[in-house]
Amino acid sequence: SLGDESVKALLPLLDATEASTPPIVVGLNVSGNPHITVIGLQRLLAAPGALLGLQALDLSECSLGPSGAQILASHLSAFGCALRDLTAYRCGLGVDGVLLLVAAASSAPFLRSLSLVANGQHSQSWLASVGATVARALSAPPPGLRVLTLSCPEAELAAARELVGDLPLRVILVPNQQNNYNRALFLGD
Repeated sequence: SLGDESVKALLPLLDATEASTPPIVVGLNVSGNPHITVIGLQRLLAAPGALLGLQALDLSECSLGPSGAQILASHLSAFGCALRDLTAYRCGLGVDGVLLLVAAASSAPFLRSLSLVANGQHSQSWLASVGATVARALSAPPPGLRVLTLSCPEAELAAARELVGDLPLRVILVPNQQNNYNRALFLGD
């Protein structure tokens, strides 16, 4: 299992040797590592090649929380961010973190796919607290985003599908029962 200290070993892979040389790694999957927290995420995204070279990032089941969502949103909003695919399944982002990332994704020019399944789906009245805000944020065609994947309570699934059905991108709604809640939630140490 990797942790925040382990991220240091990955940094040379994201470093470009010259300004015109891309990093060695353009895609990184650190999923399933609950000991990677916002500290490791900050280190990772601060690597010289991360902004312009990192195109795919899977942080699933890392213990990022709402602070991690803020860091990711800042990264997505940074000029030149090359990230195309971001997956943050079950990272404890919460409703505010999900909404922050959707807002950042709506203006990220290269981001094609954003998966935030199992984050913030247990809010009271998901349609009002998450669905409506997502629909407003994505009502104008985002520059790059083509697919957004979110969790939604089963009871609100039909109405949620109707709400996002006419958006200019594909929104995949995953029922809560498919989020594998029988496993312990990763919160880190």
